[in-house]
Amino acid sequence: MSKSTITINDTFVFHFPKTEWDSEKAEDIEIPRQIFQFFLENYKRQSLYTLDYYEKSFETLQNEKYLPNLDSDPFFILNATIIFDFGPDKIGGVSYTVGPVMNTDFIDISDVNVIEEDDSNIYVAMSIKGEWSWDFKTSEWNKIANKITSNNIPVESSRVKLRINFNTNRYIRRAFPEFDRKKVDPMHQTLDHLPFVLSSMPEFSCTVHSVPPKTNAQKNVKFWTMLNEKKVSLGGKNLAVYNIPR
Repeated sequence: MSKSTITINDTFVFHFPKTEWDSEKAEDIEIPRQIFQFFLENYKRQSLYTLDYYEKSFETLQNEKYLPNLDSDPFFILNATIIFDFGPDKIGGVSYTVGPVMNTDFIDISDVNVIEEDDSNIYVAMSIKGEWSWDFKTSEWNKIANKITSNNIPVESSRVKLRINFNTNRYIRRAFPEFDRKKVDPMHQTLDHLPFVLSSMPEFSCTVHSVPPKTNAQKNVKFWTMLNEKKVSLGGKNLAVYNIPR
């Protein structure tokens, strides 16, 4: 087993979108404000992508009938994704989703505040403290390293981005067919109707970068976050080299 870790203890700004793309209508549709309000009131109902979560998701996918407890099971899953880029002068990279992590791993979230809002996003600051720890298999690392070097970039020249994502709990949505927004009657599109709320909740994230913004599009991103400005530590044989001194 090759244990790797991501340890964080700082404040991060997440971008909660106000609209999402509707493929049937071929247009952006507004996300009701009460969806964001639900998150503010229930963000403590979160878990990491643990072995336990993986097993329950697999059971519901295979129709083995794990029945979620809506009074205690997490509404949100806090995922971590590491993006290994192809070097300072190339576009693209390799994404790696962390986990599943140990069942004992825990992330504490506090001091959740809206700090700004525009036409596109609600910007939410959160204090996050905890750790992801998992078995970063040699086979997984070799695939990443091969993709980097196939772009004529030495592995040591690559840089990483850490993206922290909030997703809704998929085993709840799989276990209950009514958790489909398209099947929710308009009269039930309220904050207290869980199927409507969770099926309408967007994925939203905070990305922590190794390099400053370069393109105009990057420079227009609000609250661009740098690794060397945050208490983020990457641990393990394959990741420790990517730490940047503060």
